[in-house]
Amino acid sequence: MLRRIFVLLAFCLMLSACGQASSTPALSGEEICFTDDLGREVTVENPQRVVCITASFADIWCLAGGADTIVATTSSTWKYFDLPLKEDVVDLGDSKNLNLEQLIACEPDLILASCGTDSSPELEPVLTEMGLNVAYFSVNNFEDFQRMLKTCTEITGHPENYETYGVEVGKQVDAAIARADGSRPTVLYVRATGTTCKVKNSKGSVLGEMLAALDCVNIADQDESLLENLSMEAILAADPDYIFTVVQGSDPTSAQALLDTTLLKNPAWNTLTAVKEGRFYNMDQNLYNMKPNGRWGEAYEKLADILYPEK
Repeated sequence: MLRRIFVLLAFCLMLSACGQASSTPALSGEEICFTDDLGREVTVENPQRVVCITASFADIWCLAGGADTIVATTSSTWKYFDLPLKEDVVDLGDSKNLNLEQLIACEPDLILASCGTDSSPELEPVLTEMGLNVAYFSVNNFEDFQRMLKTCTEITGHPENYETYGVEVGKQVDAAIARADGSRPTVLYVRATGTTCKVKNSKGSVLGEMLAALDCVNIADQDESLLENLSMEAILAADPDYIFTVVQGSDPTSAQALLDTTLLKNPAWNTLTAVKEGRFYNMDQNLYNMKPNGRWGEAYEKLADILYPEK
């Protein structure tokens, strides 16, 4: 039934559009074929109307040289990134609650979607049945970013952008990782939102993956019960060398309040070695929760400065 509704919606909206087709010249001028991260074969040729249904993918597409072809993206794009978008780019709302009517009306010839956004993979059969060209990517670490950026620069015909933001930034990342001295510090990573406060392990999050790359031992990898139950007893028993928190959201007030209530105001918190010795850090969500994209090198360097300060 859901598919039928969306197909009917697509048909009804065929006569409407976000605007006239862009007059931007063709990008690479070549047909590009690749396998996306859902294992689907995707073919793209000179896309002129691109929809990005995550903010970080809009940023990646701009880094690849395709800013002028973006016709729609999500609200968080304007909150977290300063991108050279055209004034008439459509705001599709939150990535987990997209305005599908507006998306379809934009008549996209390429949609960049995330495997990690809750609603995006669920939309795949619907969008495909409508005949829309969708490419799914999973970006959790720098290598994922490099792979997506390379594909995007092949589509846009700007390989020099991959050299700048993929290869050169990669050298910064490698230099930061090389600073790991074999001490393998233990770490705790807690991420707070307005509704949840959770321990994160090494997989599937930006900061978690970076800490692992920098040869840290995440205590949640050793005690998976921490992922389900934020246990102060378990944290005290592990007594990690470093504690990192990320407060997530456009308005961090409620997230900070929840973090304070859940952990920081607990009398036992101040007995942790990392807290007593000043190794408790609240990290910038733009670098360590949002995908830092062209700033991966900066993010790694700042984290290495904490973990392995140069003497």
